[in-house]
Amino acid sequence: MKKKFISLLSVLFFLFLFAYGCSGQKKQTDNSKTNITNATDINQEAKDLYLSSLLVGKGLDKYSYSYEEDRNGYIVKTTLIKNKNESKITVQIPLSKRTVYFMENSIVLCLSIKESDEVCAYAENSTYVNDYIRTFQDSLLDDKKMLKTVEDSSLLAERGLLTFNSVEDKELELGKCAKINFNIDYSKLTIQEASRFGLGSGSPLFFSGYFCVDRNSKQAYEKYFNYTFRGQQVYTHFKLISYDFNTEPEIQIPKNISNRLATTLIEEEKEKLSDFLSCYKKVDAGERESCIYSYSIYNKEFLSCKYADSKSDRCFLNVAVARKDANICQQVPSLDYEEDCYIEIAGLNKDNSLCSSIKNETKMARCNQVSNSTGQVIVPTTSHVDRDAIEIANYNETKESERRDKVANEIAYNE
Repeated sequence: MKKKFISLLSVLFFLFLFAYGCSGQKKQTDNSKTNITNATDINQEAKDLYLSSLLVGKGLDKYSYSYEEDRNGYIVKTTLIKNKNESKITVQIPLSKRTVYFMENSIVLCLSIKESDEVCAYAENSTYVNDYIRTFQDSLLDDKKMLKTVEDSSLLAERGLLTFNSVEDKELELGKCAKINFNIDYSKLTIQEASRFGLGSGSPLFFSGYFCVDRNSKQAYEKYFNYTFRGQQVYTHFKLISYDFNTEPEIQIPKNISNRLATTLIEEEKEKLSDFLSCYKKVDAGERESCIYSYSIYNKEFLSCKYADSKSDRCFLNVAVARKDANICQQVPSLDYEEDCYIEIAGLNKDNSLCSSIKNETKMARCNQVSNSTGQVIVPTTSHVDRDAIEIANYNETKESERRDKVANEIAYNE
């Protein structure tokens, strides 16, 4: 109250000076008032656009809506298609594409794992399947969730915990939008209020980010949130790909529905992807790349190498060596690594024909040397190949040799 009183006295003092003809002070005061007015107008515009964007799609019973989310490097692409009675949701994550059809009398789940052919099955009524399916259904536009989000955001704004810094124009693929920069501070919430927002003792409390909102449609083309959690910077970046709120889409379930249970499809996906996804979900980029790199080599999985980022070239190279598969060499982006790939596999397979794929004369000579040698390759010939990849390749060969010897001995014994 004291501060407000002092502020009031200051205003009266300037008015007093104005009354006695202090023109210089008048000009400065007018400028100050203009700045305050502009700041208030910008803050109000930002707040209105922000809250309006949260209600886009409310009340719709037909739409197509496609977007991509980057969750600290974990990319998820989602497409929502809905008409009055049915809906189709497709979620694409690394190495897996999931599609769920919610029809009037049935639910169909389709999975494509590691670029394999899509397999579909009717979803049986079990807790395990229902929990899996519910994660997809929750992504549909929901009026109650929208209203609650607006209510919560309005509360934060009224309390001064959601503040808007600026509004600036931005050009995106979908068109022009107003970029609204904001900060959220949950630290001043009461315990009861914190529980309302799902905040616990270890939850991050300070967020910054922006929405880029079309001033006409109020559609958010882009959203970004950033915060610190356990010393790590964490972000979520949303990008709208396309949307259509006017056309009622037609939804048809696939014709090639198998007789398998949806449970078995989900379990198969989990078995094939759980180790990879545990790597891919790591927040630290360096840890994620190293984890995917190791996973790919020891599982001889070249499809996952494209997610190893800075280690991608080396990953393709070493997986090709571990599998002794020269066809993978062609997928190595770097020519230097690609030629090393041919050298190593030529030596492992004693296949001199691979050397013709090499342009570098020094490397070609090395390739001819190792491919024509009679000894087994037990250490890398080139600098970019790990010893583990060579050992994995030789282990497979040793196991196959042992199997052949065992079969031969059994035949000899039976004779």
